[in-house]
Amino acid sequence: MAKRIIKKQSSESEADALVANGGSSQNLAPLQIIRTETVISRLPIHNLVKGGTVNIQITQRNENGKVSLHWEVSPSNKYGHPGQLAYKLDTVIINRIIDEIGRPVPRMLKIGTLNRLCGELGSQKNELKRALQQNASTTISAKLAYKGKDGSEKKLEAIFSRYGVVFTGETLPNGEKADEIYVIFNEPYLEVLNSAPVRPLSYDYLRQLSPTCQRFYEIVSYRIYAALKYNHPRAKLLYSEYCTYSAQQRHDNFERVRVQMYRVHKPHLESEYIEKVEYQAMTDEEGKPDWVIFYVPGPKARAEFDTFNTKQGKAAQSGEIHERTQPEGHSLFKMEELTEAPTEMTAEALVKHFHLLARRVNGYRPVSRELEQAENILATYGAPQAQFLVEFAVAQAAKTNFKVRQFGAVMQYLDEGSAFYRKRSVPVEAVPVKAEKQLNFWEEAESETQQAENRLAVLPAAELAERKEAARQSILAKLPAAREWSEEVMEQTVRASLLRELSS
Repeated sequence: MAKRIIKKQSSESEADALVANGGSSQNLAPLQIIRTETVISRLPIHNLVKGGTVNIQITQRNENGKVSLHWEVSPSNKYGHPGQLAYKLDTVIINRIIDEIGRPVPRMLKIGTLNRLCGELGSQKNELKRALQQNASTTISAKLAYKGKDGSEKKLEAIFSRYGVVFTGETLPNGEKADEIYVIFNEPYLEVLNSAPVRPLSYDYLRQLSPTCQRFYEIVSYRIYAALKYNHPRAKLLYSEYCTYSAQQRHDNFERVRVQMYRVHKPHLESEYIEKVEYQAMTDEEGKPDWVIFYVPGPKARAEFDTFNTKQGKAAQSGEIHERTQPEGHSLFKMEELTEAPTEMTAEALVKHFHLLARRVNGYRPVSRELEQAENILATYGAPQAQFLVEFAVAQAAKTNFKVRQFGAVMQYLDEGSAFYRKRSVPVEAVPVKAEKQLNFWEEAESETQQAENRLAVLPAAELAERKEAARQSILAKLPAAREWSEEVMEQTVRASLLRELSS
């Protein structure tokens, strides 16, 4: 497992103040909070790669093969792809003004003069003007669903640009001359701005970061917040997910990944937003190399969390924190494989979570018997405990070197896991597998599973029947709801139990 830790040098940061005062976030200066919508802001629009081009096109399908998310960004041939300056203009200037005036956002928004904006962003007039033109002329093709701040189900299905621009001296839609620069929001984008939930970020921290590091902060902060809220020691993010939603090049060589992410992580480690970074190798559903990146939240992240959750912080936000009402595992961006203690969870998400932990398979498509088993566990224990039981089963199996491969194996750990859940003070995490040992681990799993299958196949009929009945009775004793299972699901669960016995 690759690890990288960087200690801060500056003594002037908020994190230094936190450490100097005995670790209490109450001693930090108040944060300047900015609230941003949580739908379009999570998807990439800008090319943040210097000196390169990027094709932004995301398509995700549900278990039935239907498109659940489509997102394609088409820059203007004349003005080019919106880049780093255009990104800062959107996130540091326009989002701040939107937050200051509050919701509902008006269709026409005054953002300042060229001179003032250039002073804030440190750019030349012609560069800033072109950045505005790039943002205004970029077309987005979108198909997605999201939950509004009022809890209603909403859809965005349109081809649109987010806004138009009227420069100083040009004519506004109402016939008046523009005294400053105005942006005029187009309807699909304006609807999202006014209906989507918002979440807070530290504006002072955000604006001091480079565009690439700022984008990482926007992405990882969802996970950091969830980890702190549910008292998890680490937050988790897939490397492939980061690349997709930051529009960064994805590498399949760990050394190149390490170098790429080192540059992104460095300012966050130095500021102590992140305390520690670890990698765990895996493969995605297409067999490509991928990595789970673990982040230990630092003092700065904890200070932000405390600020966002004080009465003063909530009053300053005047809006809801998105993670409270829509757990990470239920976003439209297929993040359910790495959820953190959700208050609700689908059977599909629970099965996917198992296969990611147990087999390092991302994007697994559950079969009907697994979904039925997962539904019964969720109905019996509820989402938080159900997720814990899956993680507990994988961890306990790893301790005995039993490579669980079928979801039904979780049933064997329900009693023990439930007892531990009631007593625990901190969550149990799956036993980590060192990167250099991981390949052998899963190769051995294939071999041992086959050996167990072979032993099962040659059992005398009487012994097989006796073992099956014993396993069935054990399952029924542990999980009364199993009496309602179909015979196929019961048979698969019994089989998983026997394979576990024969593998030990």
